[in-house]
Amino acid sequence: MIIYGDGPREIRQLERMIQKLQALLDDLVAIGEGDLPGQDRLEDAPLIDNWHLSTREIVCLRGEISGHPRLGYAPHGITSDLWLLAPQRGFARTISRYYRLGSQTKGFDG
Repeated sequence: MIIYGDGPREIRQLERMIQKLQALLDDLVAIGEGDLPGQDRLEDAPLIDNWHLSTREIVCLRGEISGHPRLGYAPHGITSDLWLLAPQRGFARTISRYYRLGSQTKGFDG
């Protein structure tokens, strides 16, 4: 997640995130079209041994959501993964949509 403050550091951080997401999107589109990675593509990839599925926490926003296209009004709503937070600009971007930011409560429940 990026907290956007209009500075050069945040711009560089955003550019790096865009590059990562574009590479992921390009790979997913290729796989969806049947272009699976070959041994030449995977030979330099890191090896993960003794692996298993796991979960980890991800940053999101929690609050009173109104005007959501699917939920309508959700007094105790939770957003999808938060990718960019621009409190000075009054908006946030999750993986699925923009949110306008209203009043903020103090704290972090993560």
